[in-house]
Amino acid sequence: MKNTFDPKEHLRKLGIRLVHDFESAGDATHPGAVGSGREKPARDNLRRILPVGVGVGSGFVIDSFGETSNQCDIIIYEEQFALKFTINDDDQYAYYNCENVIAVGQVKSDASIQDVRDAIENLQSVRKLKRYRSTSDADSHRNGYSYRCYLNNMSMGGVAEQAYNPDIKASDQIFTFLLCKSFKTPPLSIFNEIDRLCGRDRRLFPNRLLSIEGDYCFWFDVENGVNCVKYGALDGKCFTRQKVDYVFGQLVTELINFISIGRSVRLCNSIYLPSLEGLAMSGDAWFINENINGGIENA
Repeated sequence: MKNTFDPKEHLRKLGIRLVHDFESAGDATHPGAVGSGREKPARDNLRRILPVGVGVGSGFVIDSFGETSNQCDIIIYEEQFALKFTINDDDQYAYYNCENVIAVGQVKSDASIQDVRDAIENLQSVRKLKRYRSTSDADSHRNGYSYRCYLNNMSMGGVAEQAYNPDIKASDQIFTFLLCKSFKTPPLSIFNEIDRLCGRDRRLFPNRLLSIEGDYCFWFDVENGVNCVKYGALDGKCFTRQKVDYVFGQLVTELINFISIGRSVRLCNSIYLPSLEGLAMSGDAWFINENINGGIENA
């Protein structure tokens, strides 16, 4: 029995177990069974290791403007705050509001260029959703600069430079990634496909693409002669694929870091729910008249 616990070694073993689970899923005789056999262990491993308060599910992401994403294999969300709508109690087809979704991932097997294309299109559908920001409140100027850190129910108002803005800040976007068993296409082809499908709109580019065999695709920039890893294409000008030890552990590390620095809008779940405010009164109404011993009169 060991006297100390090694987190890196633990994550390495989780990665090895994930490889085994992916291989075992390949024994299934139906494509749907193969897919679910790989998605579930990926979700389970993330659920075990991510911080308390973070939920891991699957399904769809919605916004308050009537848009719905494509089906997502992995949805990482704020468990305490997110709305979760399920159809017939089937968690596989749950719907989550985008304001409380932290990250979304797609799971593939041996990722061909078509698999990469399908994953990018799914992840792109999430990035096109719009988080709700009020512009009609009396304090709309302050709300325009406000933001909320993940797992926190309090929003903060800062100066203009601190304003929530997913168009220019990777930290204000939903983190998106592709997890596969292996890549069957060269990195330049992957980058060209991302560039083509997203219409060169860097707001839509995925954050990470990785294989459990050790390939890690990420964004970086050169600052003062040093390569600096960036969270997304909004921050990084260069795309690369590198061999990485503890590749699943690296994804976990980046997700945990993103949860700590990522931002969303203030809590506003009421926009998805029915409300009596603003209701046009058309029926009878009554009020209590205290001057006649508490009698009730027609209004």
